Amino acid sequence: MRKFIVSLLAISVLGFGAAFAQIVTTDADVDLGDQYWAGASFGYPFGVNFHFGAEDLFSEGMDLRGNITAGFGGAFGVGADVLFDLPVDTGATPVDVYAGGGVAVRFGELDAVDGMDTGFGVGLMFGGEYRLFDAGFPEGGVFAEVGPALNFGAGDPFGVNAKIGFNYHF
Repeated sequence: MRKFIVSLLAISVLGFGAAFAQIVTTDADVDLGDQYWAGASFGYPFGVNFHFGAEDLFSEGMDLRGNITAGFGGAFGVGADVLFDLPVDTGATPVDVYAGGGVAVRFGELDAVDGMDTGFGVGLMFGGEYRLFDAGFPEGGVFAEVGPALNFGAGDPFGVNAKIGFNYHF
C-alpha cells in the first residue's frame, strides 16, 4: 500500500509540474519585470539573513518578504515581513524608501544561563535601497534597514534589528 501511495504522489507531482511548465512556457513574451527579489544581508542580532520577496503582492506598494536567518551560538530562525513603499522624493537618486513590520521565530539560541531556547519576535523597520539597475548597473540593489523589536522568550524583551545587504531583482 505504501508503494502505491508513493507512486500516486510521484505521478501527481510530475503531472502538475509538466502542466505548470506548459502554462508558463506557452507565452514567450511574459516579462516578470522587477516583481521578485532574493538577497542576503548581515545584521544584528542574527549574523546572516537570506530572504525572498515579492513586490506589490497585496496591493500597489505593499510587498511581502520571507526570511531565513542563521545566528551566533547555533541559532536560526524564520520570519516574514510586510513592506510599504514610502512616497519620499529622492530626486534623481535611485533610492527606494520603505517601512514595515514583521514576525519571526528563532530556535536554538545559546543562552549562557538557560541553555538552548526558542523565542518569538515582532519588529518594525525603516530602510532604503539604492537600486543599482536604475543607475545603469546590473540587476540589484544595496540596502540598509533598522528598527525596534519586541521579543518573547528568553533574553531581553526589547531589542533592535539592523541589516545591511544586497538584493538581486528578477
